[in-house]
Amino acid sequence: GGIFDYAHKKERLTEVELELGEPEVWDNPERAQALGRERASLEQVVSTIEGLDSGAADAAEL
Repeated sequence: GGIFDYAHKKERLTEVELELGEPEVWDNPERAQALGRERASLEQVVSTIEGLDSGAADAAEL
């Protein structure tokens, strides 16, 4: 868990986005749909952690 999990999720998000950018992924609609769901889930986790990180940095400045 923790920061390493975040780094892994951020890396996986990049991989998923690259794969979704490949035209041949759309030849397999089930795979494309699964990747789309995974991307949405990863984006939510990454943005939440980044928001918490930003909030912690803001609080540290106070």
